[in-house]
Amino acid sequence: MARLGADVPQLEELARRFGSHASALSSSRSSLTGLVQQVEWLGPDAVAFRAQWRSGGERQLQHIVEALRAQEQELRRQADQQRRASDLGGATAGGGGTTGGGGSGGDGGAGWFSVSLENETYTGTYADGTATFDTGLTGADGSAEGEVAVGAGVVGESTVDGPLGFSSESEWKAQAGAGAEGKADINIGLEGVQGSAEGEAWAGLRGHVDNTTEIGHGLLRSEVEADALAGARLGGEGRFEAGPGGVTGEVKGEAFAGAEASVTQRNTALWGAIGSDFEASARAGAGASGEASFHAGLTGVSAGAHGEAWAGARAGIEEHVTLFGDNVRAGGEVGVRAGVGGELGGDVDFSADEIGVKADIGAALGVGFDVSVDMSFSPSGLVNDGLETGGDAIDAVADWIGW
Repeated sequence: MARLGADVPQLEELARRFGSHASALSSSRSSLTGLVQQVEWLGPDAVAFRAQWRSGGERQLQHIVEALRAQEQELRRQADQQRRASDLGGATAGGGGTTGGGGSGGDGGAGWFSVSLENETYTGTYADGTATFDTGLTGADGSAEGEVAVGAGVVGESTVDGPLGFSSESEWKAQAGAGAEGKADINIGLEGVQGSAEGEAWAGLRGHVDNTTEIGHGLLRSEVEADALAGARLGGEGRFEAGPGGVTGEVKGEAFAGAEASVTQRNTALWGAIGSDFEASARAGAGASGEASFHAGLTGVSAGAHGEAWAGARAGIEEHVTLFGDNVRAGGEVGVRAGVGGELGGDVDFSADEIGVKADIGAALGVGFDVSVDMSFSPSGLVNDGLETGGDAIDAVADWIGW
């Protein structure tokens, strides 16, 4: 006869080990991020590497941390379920099922595709977060991030891997109630001080979906993100850096009440040599936002400021075209407004790595408009990234043939 059930202490120990490894990996991620930020490295290659780390390696490690913590919670839930079943005298029941916590899918299609799925539902309260702080001979760095919510919702993610370099990663979230989420990082070292923080509070109904799909190990790549909110939100973020490379500061803030929806998509081909960005959004309600930025260093100076307040309804679309990464970029945005409001802003960059300008203007009293244009060009980045793209394409083709 098949045996059902589980050893509760062993389940709890396994859950503890999942949590321990998640904390260790999160600490390693924070330490690596601090090292990437503080290393003395200037130029387009440095900018490209840091951007690639933030959107690639750091994000992938965070996904692994989140997956480990989700499995930790699932193991603890199973242990609690087993203990309750045992207390009721059903020692052979309760060890083999799940109720709303989520799970993982196995391989499908006779080895052609592998699928992993995690899904969590909650009613009442929801909380998730991590915090780390490390010190050493060269300095200290710390990070914290988390989310709390009250109400009801579902949070999940999935990954699909297949032949010919196919991969797809998705995350989703649907919530009703109220909540807040935020993230903060600080690094103090021999090269200076860097710090950043961002957060958002919300109330009402909101949903979020994002997906990244690749074919041919990056030959074709698509990133899609969609958000919707009916209610109110308040958010802000800031960043500060001071060191041998100069001084940089940024601050942004936004408040909104009403209903809004947005979709963004980025497509690339030939391993990033050609790219296209698209964004569409619609809002009805009232809002205000502002931002300012400044940088001064050995490589040049850049500054910008924007401010806006509005009430009514608005919609817009945005399109950008890139060549060889972001070294040549041009595009714009157009939109319509109904109600009252105004917007004015501008940016200018002048350095060896980039020459660019951007202007924003909008106004409405009854029916109005939004217009934004921008153009940038990086001579040094165009040469360097062109060579790197060629090497990446050769490596990808070799991997593809080897598949």
